[in-house]
Amino acid sequence: MHLYIVDIYNPNGEITGGRATYTRNLINYCKKNNIKFTLIGVGEYQKNEFKFFSISKKKIGFFSFIFNLILKTNKLKLEENGIILAQRIDMLIPFLFKKNLTKISLAHGNMGLQILRRGKLLSYVLFRIIEKICLLKTDLLITVCKRDKNYYRKRYGKKLKIRTIPVGVNITNIKNEIQKPFCDLITTNHDNNILFVGRLKNKIKNVQLIIDAFTKLNKKNYNLYIIGDGPDRKWLENYANKYNLDDKIKFLGVIKPPKLYTYYKNSNLLVLTSELEGSPTVVKEALATNTPVVSTDVGDVKEVLKDCKGCYITENHTDDLVRKIEIALANNDKNYDEIIRKYDVNTIFKELIYQLERTAKAD
Repeated sequence: MHLYIVDIYNPNGEITGGRATYTRNLINYCKKNNIKFTLIGVGEYQKNEFKFFSISKKKIGFFSFIFNLILKTNKLKLEENGIILAQRIDMLIPFLFKKNLTKISLAHGNMGLQILRRGKLLSYVLFRIIEKICLLKTDLLITVCKRDKNYYRKRYGKKLKIRTIPVGVNITNIKNEIQKPFCDLITTNHDNNILFVGRLKNKIKNVQLIIDAFTKLNKKNYNLYIIGDGPDRKWLENYANKYNLDDKIKFLGVIKPPKLYTYYKNSNLLVLTSELEGSPTVVKEALATNTPVVSTDVGDVKEVLKDCKGCYITENHTDDLVRKIEIALANNDKNYDEIIRKYDVNTIFKELIYQLERTAKAD
């Protein structure tokens, strides 16, 4: 088996976002288990640890990536009976009519709805057309949550082969990192430290809701730490400043793993208020540090949290979020080691490789 991983991923670049983390973890798993693979990505890679085919040496956007991928695919010597694993459904376009290849795509959440939520109607219509063409030629669609599996099943019928494999986290790395000395950006006194980690894009992540809820808590004993960056950071900072809580609401910018894991460990609660997700990594990272979670019902979060004492699903409004935060912080049962074990990257990618090989043999 020769696996071709297709993603706008730079092996020398900064790792930001869930999909990039997924690709990095998959590359590391393939290297560790001697799985033959080629990364089709961007940037430059001088090491000889794995085969790398660069679509562009410079950082480019998604549509430029697809355009360049179409132009350069013929230069890529694809092994017969190879497996194409596209990290987005529409990344399969250049490979649709190539013979003797198994074509598999990953849906990290419902991309069409994300585009529509941004108000880009024309892009949404175009994406749906491309998505339909790609899925007609796809040998297997892998969704990261059952919610998305049900969506695609309803939209495209039983002929589309779908498997659900959630996103995993590297539990061993997380456990090792949280034993190291902690940085001092989060106070470790007796205050209740609430944490948000994610891209600051309010229409999707709904960070404004967390700020609104925070203003209704007993702020004397609470701190809110917001980790991440994005197009709405300045707006959110100005919004928070209206409440004159500069000493209580802190925007920390991007903090990457492994340093990020110590922030989970030294927080009392992770709050996620997204309106759309697939299988959010932050939830599992928090649980791996035994930090409880309050989240809206998105992606696979409800399934992940169902047996986690002290973790709660909140409605998408301020009063319920305040109530769930207060209940979660009052809980002292915060050991999730047994529950999170099934989401370890080794377990997840073992299942992924099994499904890839099984699909290839069926072809």
